[in-house]
Amino acid sequence: MPSIKFDLKNMVVEAEGSDEFVDKAITRFESLLAQNAIPQVENGGTSGSDASERRVKRATVTIPKRKPKRTNQLSKDNGAAVGAYRPSMNKQLDLSGLPAFAARYTTSKHAEKILVFCMFLRDELSRPSITADDIFTAYRFAHEKPAKAFIQSIRDACSKQGWVDYKSPTEIEITPLGETHFRHDLEKVEK
Repeated sequence: MPSIKFDLKNMVVEAEGSDEFVDKAITRFESLLAQNAIPQVENGGTSGSDASERRVKRATVTIPKRKPKRTNQLSKDNGAAVGAYRPSMNKQLDLSGLPAFAARYTTSKHAEKILVFCMFLRDELSRPSITADDIFTAYRFAHEKPAKAFIQSIRDACSKQGWVDYKSPTEIEITPLGETHFRHDLEKVEK
């Protein structure tokens, strides 16, 4: 007589009977778990206790482990979530010289624009500390569209190019590498 045994704790199904019955039972079990599991079928051999020598098959199903949830170190340090920052205009900046300053350089990427804006803020306005709001205000004043992921674009200028040092939205500095790129490698507009 055919029989089926499910061991969900160990993710094992045992089916005894004809080959056709066993194959159908395994196929059904695998189809039920196919969405969350990776089926592996192994033969258990034959049992010698019965005169008919019924064939026994076992299906072992392994469920993949979930990756642990990623946490952002910045949100732990500052107490605020990464997406909590919303850029705002700094109305105390005098950016009247920015369009002429920025027009001297060909910038096609956000990292280059951020570098030009930071150099203007530091050198022309003598700002000892640059904030993300200062850069956002420069984007708006220069009639440039800021990146959708604004803070991420500043972080990319930090991590990918190394041109700025991003410590927080209120503490951004130009690195020596950024200054070198600005002075020697950034393409200037030909007159």
